[in-house]
Amino acid sequence: MPEDAKALLSEMIANPVDDYSTDIGWCSTLGAPILAAVHSPSEATSKIGFARPGKNELCVIFGDQLQGHWNISEAQSLLNELIDDARDPILAGTFSRDSASKSDRAFQPWEISFIKKTFGIQP
Repeated sequence: MPEDAKALLSEMIANPVDDYSTDIGWCSTLGAPILAAVHSPSEATSKIGFARPGKNELCVIFGDQLQGHWNISEAQSLLNELIDDARDPILAGTFSRDSASKSDRAFQPWEISFIKKTFGIQP
C-alpha cells in the first residue's frame, strides 16, 4: 500500500546501505520515475536529496530531470510527489510500466524471474 512505499523510502533515507546511494530520476521512455542503486558517492550532478546519517554525503538523490519534470527542487516535496505518483499504481497492483503505451501493468513473468534472480530468490 502507499504507506508501505513511504515506509520503504523512509528506511532508505534513515538506514542506507553502506557504500551505496539511491538515484531517483525521470525516465522519459517510460514516462515514470525510476530508482537506481549506485556505488557511493553517486556521480549524479544534483545536490538535492537526503544526507546519509552522520555524513556529508547524499544517500538518496533526486535527479535534475525529475526535478524539472515535476518543477520541484526541494527534497521533502520531491519525496512526497514520488509517493503520490506511486499511489494509484500501488493500489491497482500494477507495479510495472509498459514503455510502448506508458501505462501501468502487472509484472510480466520475465520481470518476476529477473527480480527473483537479482535478489537470489529461487523461481
